[in-house]
Amino acid sequence: VTLARLEKQIDVTLLDVLQQNKEFLSGDKATLRNGHYVLPVSNAHKNKVRGIVQDVSGSGGTTFIEPERLVQLNNQITVLRTEEREEIHRILLELSHKVGGCSDSLNAGNKLIGYLDFLQAKTLFGEEIHGHIGTLSEDQSLFIPSARHPLLDPERCVSNDFRILPGQRVI
Repeated sequence: VTLARLEKQIDVTLLDVLQQNKEFLSGDKATLRNGHYVLPVSNAHKNKVRGIVQDVSGSGGTTFIEPERLVQLNNQITVLRTEEREEIHRILLELSHKVGGCSDSLNAGNKLIGYLDFLQAKTLFGEEIHGHIGTLSEDQSLFIPSARHPLLDPERCVSNDFRILPGQRVI
């Protein structure tokens, strides 16, 4: 029996149970309480619907009853979901052990990817602001044409040329 098949069976049974008990219900839809499908039964009629009480509304006017016909189906779903969680846990544990043996190379790869991402971000930002890579001159002078702060709006910011000659210590 699969989870999907059980859920389909519950849907069909639930529609039938809702139809049979509609005169006793305080709402027209079943809900989930404590992981079980339940009917919202008006307190005045709670003894007319056979099943297990799963919850009571905050106001006390509605009792949420799991119909007898759904108890076994709800229990089977609970078992299947528990088995599914255990299988997921087992698989993740197995994968974690496999990955754990490679932690040094994974860390090195992660650092390399981070560095490459950093370089790409610098390149894209440089292209966006029409930046240039500086070079060293042989006479130790520095020339920066049309310099402006990269975060200022280029339409509103006035760029400046900077030149520092050998021996010059201030601009």
